[in-house]
Amino acid sequence: EYTWSSDNKTATAKRVCKNDPSHVDSETVKTTYKVTVQPGCETEGEGTYTASFTNKAFTAQTKTVVIPATGHKYGTPTYTWNGDKVTAKAVCEHDSSHVITETVTATSRVTTEPTCEKDGVRTYTAAFKNSMFKTQTKTESIPAIGHKYGNPVYTWSSDNKTVTATVTCTNDRNHKITETVNTEFKVTKKATETSEGTGIYTASFRNTLFTAQTKNVTIPKITITEMYRLYNPNSGEHFYTAKAKERDVLASIGWQYEGIGWYAPKESNTPVYRLYNENAGDHHYTKNKAERDALIKAGWKDEKIGWYSDDNEEVPLYRQYNPYAVSGSHNYTTNKKENDALVKIGWIAEGIGWYGVNN
Repeated sequence: EYTWSSDNKTATAKRVCKNDPSHVDSETVKTTYKVTVQPGCETEGEGTYTASFTNKAFTAQTKTVVIPATGHKYGTPTYTWNGDKVTAKAVCEHDSSHVITETVTATSRVTTEPTCEKDGVRTYTAAFKNSMFKTQTKTESIPAIGHKYGNPVYTWSSDNKTVTATVTCTNDRNHKITETVNTEFKVTKKATETSEGTGIYTASFRNTLFTAQTKNVTIPKITITEMYRLYNPNSGEHFYTAKAKERDVLASIGWQYEGIGWYAPKESNTPVYRLYNENAGDHHYTKNKAERDALIKAGWKDEKIGWYSDDNEEVPLYRQYNPYAVSGSHNYTTNKKENDALVKIGWIAEGIGWYGVNN
């Protein structure tokens, strides 16, 4: 009789004497084990235990046992993208011929909208039915849509001296391009005492989005105004006025009347402003609004429009500055020789202050 241990690690051979049952011959040995049929992922294998005895009365014994299938052991899945198709693949580590695959079509949505200047983002998502595969995502850049500017809008200042061009992006109205330029004025037809003239303002822009703009204006008929010039020998100030009454009052209190300084148009597109410094007792005259405003801010009294400059720019009024004078620091004259003589003795030439008309 041969008896195997429960774990098949040992086997016992036993024989009993038929003449005397008390006579028993036995031997217990350790078995050897060998896999005779390898198990697969899905198929059972076999193993054989062998018991070999030294007592020649006993014969070698074998016992075959079933080895359970190993089952699949899949490695880390790999994912391959082909456009919007995604293939998931898992290979069994026990048998590389055992492969599980699943191909799905990824869905896509815009997760970051592109703007005029910044790229956007599109996100692809691939979800699988097989639970061993995890959802995969992939992003791609969406190019910036760029600016799309509409038609320019041109805004003229009230005095036509500047023009502002503006274009607005139709993709994002917060994106604007503006450029403000000074215009150039040209008389196309001189005004006379009997007929109006014409002129044209031209605005030229550096930005190629904008085209040059022009604006035609009418120059009023010239009505000549005599401009009187007086001199104060005490303060050294020259004074200019279009009012005969003001001329006569000043002349009566000691000012020297120096005659007609020039002839001004009764009206034009270019006013000349008159200001007064009550502390220094000095007057100043300018057609420059910025200069006028700066003096008013500094405390000068605004005496409004004194007269007008000729838009035809016929007769220049030269302006000189005496840096050493407290009062009467500026002089204006149509006489170029007077201008040059003052400059020669230290006055500073400041160009043309405004224009008069030919009488």
